[in-house]
Amino acid sequence: MNKLLQIQYPLIQAPMLGVSTPEMAAIVSEAGGLGSLPLGGLSPEICQNLIRRTKKLTNKPFAVNLFTYEFPERNELHIQNMKSLLQKQFGLQKIQECRQYSYHEQLDVLLQEDMKIISFTFGIPQQYFFDKFKDCVLMGTATCLEEAQQLEPYVEYIVAQGIEAGGHRGSFQTNNIPQIGLFPLVRTLVKEIKKPIIAAGAIHDNQSYRAAFELGASMAQVGSAFISSHESLAIQEYKVALKKSKDQDIVLTKCWSGRYGRGIKNDFVIEIEGQTENIPEYPYQNSLTQEIRKKAIQERDIQNFNMWTGQCGMYAQQLSTKEIFQMIIK
Repeated sequence: MNKLLQIQYPLIQAPMLGVSTPEMAAIVSEAGGLGSLPLGGLSPEICQNLIRRTKKLTNKPFAVNLFTYEFPERNELHIQNMKSLLQKQFGLQKIQECRQYSYHEQLDVLLQEDMKIISFTFGIPQQYFFDKFKDCVLMGTATCLEEAQQLEPYVEYIVAQGIEAGGHRGSFQTNNIPQIGLFPLVRTLVKEIKKPIIAAGAIHDNQSYRAAFELGASMAQVGSAFISSHESLAIQEYKVALKKSKDQDIVLTKCWSGRYGRGIKNDFVIEIEGQTENIPEYPYQNSLTQEIRKKAIQERDIQNFNMWTGQCGMYAQQLSTKEIFQMIIK
């Protein structure tokens, strides 16, 4: 397996939008793991820029990650209700909807840049995707056995995302999502699926890394441990909040994007969670909150942007990506 991916250690740096950087991905790949770039929802131009920046930093393989879902029908009532709520809460005259790009719009860039390792989440791409990338190493995300069984014919590896994992759930459905812990999920997939399984969810140190292989996983994917790294995009206030967080501060919520994700509970989560019947589906809610989140980050206001983290994010350390990687694989 390591030979197929051309890596020395069976560790993938998770692709985390708003956190991962070309520098982070390149350092992990240079250290012998597999770095990853998150591209979900980004414009083709930004995708190409991120890929080329990474290529300048390493000649080792790295992966790109796509959000492979189809846009649901717009519910104008929910969108207008949410706009009104956000306008009132933040004293805004208007809520600007930001453009969200589909994975269909990103594929030409991946072909142009000759990307050979592609991971995807939120569902299974359309058949033409597999025709275009038949010579690539493909990884799909599953949060239950049924999803893994659907993925199995199409991919070389399956990422088993336990409920402990930070950020967006990779579930095929946006509602009534599977909530299976990493231990039973990995054991089930190892028993029932013939493809290699990659464990993801609260793997943050050497002990949890080794535990993944005891469960039968072939690789481990690590995300939250890198949030506080020097190469992360996370602002210092995010890193401090992560360190101070307790286990019950970390919750599943769909208030930020319309799709369930795990992160630190703050004032925005508390306020919007009370309006669950009005939260538009992903990506429409994500579009509505994007400018609010961007402004909050600029103002270093941790109460009004999403601080994604897995269930053990409080153990993240402010070290270099290389130091964190070496501590995990030691």
